[in-house]
Amino acid sequence: NDNITISYCEIGYIGGTESKNAPLGNGIQFGLGGSNIVADHNYVYQCYDAGITPQIWESYKADDFNGVTISNNLLTNNFYNLEVWADGNSKLQNIVITNNVLNNAGYCWSWDQRFETVGNGPFLSSHIYGSRDTLNTSVNNSIIITGNTFNNARALQVAWYWDNEGVETFPGLTAEGNTYFQSKGSLNSGLMLYGNTDPT
Repeated sequence: NDNITISYCEIGYIGGTESKNAPLGNGIQFGLGGSNIVADHNYVYQCYDAGITPQIWESYKADDFNGVTISNNLLTNNFYNLEVWADGNSKLQNIVITNNVLNNAGYCWSWDQRFETVGNGPFLSSHIYGSRDTLNTSVNNSIIITGNTFNNARALQVAWYWDNEGVETFPGLTAEGNTYFQSKGSLNSGLMLYGNTDPT
């Protein structure tokens, strides 16, 4: 899965299948690792799950991610506009999320159909959702979130947390130069959660 570029595509109204309580339906998904991967200048909307997502599962013996750029995309009305997923000891290096416009996360056709909307699940319907192991397994300064516009999420703007209780500030993550707008009436009025506390 190396040297892949997806650009100038329009993707909308997809997904809905669930397998073992896992929702399926990402607009653009890079799976099982790889290097030199780019998603640029795409318009992705009304996806059942994530608009754009790199995902890696240790259980599949996948390669690590090294070099993923998500830039200049318009992502709107997806359950998650962006999701970054890793489990176990999978490694994420040189992940750059920059100059994207992300609108109305969670305000989507799948909201009323998602099993996660029962109980605490809605708090994860965010512009960026990072899995628990994602920050555990990345390396210093390897995930950069900069220059993005986050406009109105149904829950948190960014929900990114990790399980290592001894880590208060994660050295692998840089988030700077972003613009955030959150309207009244969201399920959680917080803008961001970067920390070792599960949002649910």
